[in-house]
Amino acid sequence: MDRRSDGLATARAGNGSGPDDAAPGRDADRARDLDARAAGDREAAEAEADRAAAADAERRAEAAATGLADRDADGGNGHAAANGAGRVVALGGRTPAGIERATPAQSTGRARIPLLDRVRGHERASAFIEAADEFLGAQGFTEHGFRHANLVGHISFNVLTHLGHDQRTAELGAVAGYLHDIGNVVSRAYHGQTSAMIAYDLLKELEVPPRDMAHVLSAVGNHEEQYGVAVSPVGAAVILADKSDVHRSRVRKDASIEMDIHDRVNFAVQASFLRVDLQARTLTLELTIDTSISQVLEYFEIFLDRMIMCRRAARTLGCDFKITVNDVPIL
Repeated sequence: MDRRSDGLATARAGNGSGPDDAAPGRDADRARDLDARAAGDREAAEAEADRAAAADAERRAEAAATGLADRDADGGNGHAAANGAGRVVALGGRTPAGIERATPAQSTGRARIPLLDRVRGHERASAFIEAADEFLGAQGFTEHGFRHANLVGHISFNVLTHLGHDQRTAELGAVAGYLHDIGNVVSRAYHGQTSAMIAYDLLKELEVPPRDMAHVLSAVGNHEEQYGVAVSPVGAAVILADKSDVHRSRVRKDASIEMDIHDRVNFAVQASFLRVDLQARTLTLELTIDTSISQVLEYFEIFLDRMIMCRRAARTLGCDFKITVNDVPIL
């Protein structure tokens, strides 16, 4: 999802000229301090992630024991209660430790998404997503692996479910979200289109009906801001889910947050969350940003086009798009 700004490192590092000969040394010290801080924060986040994963496993076990995991076994409408007037519903995001919040089971009561389970079980899909993340890492991009794929799929599913779309449409959103970046295994350039072509072969093998395939392919092929358009509710949900996943846990361990604006902005985001107000018909991206690492202005410097795309996607879903940063409304 992220792009690099060529020459940024040179611009920020400075060339050592000018009246203040100590400036390069101070810049280097600041870079080392920020990177050391980032390394310490990552270690703490990983420890917290382990604790949160254990707690989540306990919650899942309890849910299964009480029958929550099987709530949709009879094909009932698991989101009916959530669609009551005035409800503000959690759609998904990441905690400060990078753990997923508001999974489909927690948000909609549906622990299983059958078509998504089939796609996730496809050997080639898994191999391509894993390899794509590896190749992007070699180029210096943020995490685009299973964590991102699953989160985007889950948020897409939750968005469509809570806004009243039928279960099949929500499933298609989940699949499109999961596969939207798989084309990075070929190239970062035009990866939306290559992702759609790879998705076509996978869905054809799984005997997905052509009409359903069309919704997935159009959503996958239109998720990038350079050329994408929210042509359907499925496509709109994928755009919102993908663009809302900005978080420090996506920054690679060997990244320099001082020298690269994308790594710095991602690392500054301590928590990100998407929420819907069903009565007001608003979709709100809630961000917690450490402004000692990156100012809010830098977020919009690199992500403004994405936020405009989210606003248009929300309108496709009959909603307004809002943003809060550190509990302050921005948009």
